[in-house]
Amino acid sequence: MVMAHLQSKFRGFFSGDVKWFIGLFFIVALSIVLKVRLAYQSNAFVDYDEYYTLKVAFGTFEGAANQDSISHIWENAELDNGNNVLYNFIVQILVFLLGKDQMILRWFSFFCHFLSLGLLVFLLRKRQVDKKWILIGVFLFTFFPVIHQFSIVTRAYSFLLLEGMFIYWIIYERKKRDKFYLWALSCSLIAAMLTHYLAAMFIIAIFCHTRFVQRSFGWISWDIVPFAFSGLVLALYFIGNVEWFLNIGEKSDVIQETVNAQNVMAYRKFSSKMFVQQGFSFLSKMTTGSQYTSRLAQGVYPGMGQLLFDAFSSVLVLLLMIFGLRGKWIKSKISLYHFGLLFPFIMSLVAHHLTSFSMKYSIVFVGWYCLFLILYARENKAFRWVIWINTINIAINVITYTNYSSCQKLKLTINGVEENYSSSELDVLRGRLLDSVAAEGFLDYHNPKEVEFLKTLFPDNWVLFKLRKVEASGLITLPELK
Repeated sequence: MVMAHLQSKFRGFFSGDVKWFIGLFFIVALSIVLKVRLAYQSNAFVDYDEYYTLKVAFGTFEGAANQDSISHIWENAELDNGNNVLYNFIVQILVFLLGKDQMILRWFSFFCHFLSLGLLVFLLRKRQVDKKWILIGVFLFTFFPVIHQFSIVTRAYSFLLLEGMFIYWIIYERKKRDKFYLWALSCSLIAAMLTHYLAAMFIIAIFCHTRFVQRSFGWISWDIVPFAFSGLVLALYFIGNVEWFLNIGEKSDVIQETVNAQNVMAYRKFSSKMFVQQGFSFLSKMTTGSQYTSRLAQGVYPGMGQLLFDAFSSVLVLLLMIFGLRGKWIKSKISLYHFGLLFPFIMSLVAHHLTSFSMKYSIVFVGWYCLFLILYARENKAFRWVIWINTINIAINVITYTNYSSCQKLKLTINGVEENYSSSELDVLRGRLLDSVAAEGFLDYHNPKEVEFLKTLFPDNWVLFKLRKVEASGLITLPELK
């Protein structure tokens, strides 16, 4: 009897769970392979945001305090007007413990991504979602273009996504309102605000959804205390940067006039036409996972193909979700996601530039979106259609271009010859520069950013270089960072 029972259990496990684990292993393994490949092909020096973060982590920016105490590390972490302070603090400690290597920052983002993925699986299994849909949810989450891209980038967004998934669990899935709830939620909301001030978008969205839509708590309630704490952090940040925010429109115009050719795409001049185009592009990427599929449409119908694809696909998906839930839409969690979609439009109109449509600022809403789609799939056919639209789009992205925009090589002009270097080839670049210096006896530079580049590339011995400022282009030219 016992042996027969064990054999029955074994057959049931093999036919069910083992197949599921094999499928999960295949998706996760593919994700790891592509992300590791992307990490080693990426280079922090081709993207100014990553380059900026690396200078903070290595302590090579001008006026940096020695990273010999917690107070000095915190002082350096506050460099960005108080933004990214928690992330900057953590990566400085990691660099201090493990060495000055940009890959350490990439592995931190990588680690945060897979913790977020683990939370997704935990939440879906807790809700007893069918294993087939969990596998699809894992695929959507780990390969959703913006999540995949920033899972290895030396910026705070993968860490912020982890915080967003944890906050969702605390508020919506952990029903028990005890001391742990209050402390965990307060700490996580404050941590999110200290990670990036635009975390205010999803914090405000959650507060409005739980307070006004679900009516989970009243104005006089302990539940409101964590939101009050995070609101205080946001208020202090705005007070500390009040002049910048009051002149944000004027600063946007200045940026538009002075930004270099490589950053024009990020700071496109505001116009009604561009607002509509970028708005539909943002909605399409947020609702269908389309990153490069729309470009195929542009090739089929030059001029209007991409706009038509973005407009049609995003409106179709939004309507499927709204009318699929019918009268339940307002109180559903999907309305929380839709509320989040409004923020970039409002911010673009207020700031008078289109940077707010960058997907990275809405990465937490993307993570929730993947979760919500699977949660509603078992009871709503409309959501299954949305899932398949997303799955097809993301599969096309994975097959055609898994590296997305971060996979670029560093372009340098050394002694008048343009050369390209990936992250894994930085040792070759270091040797090339040392050979040039040994032959010439000094290193010419023209742009001060070239000196900052050397500080980051040679964090421990850059002072050994004999630098000479010249009027013309120096030995090194950084076309991406001028």
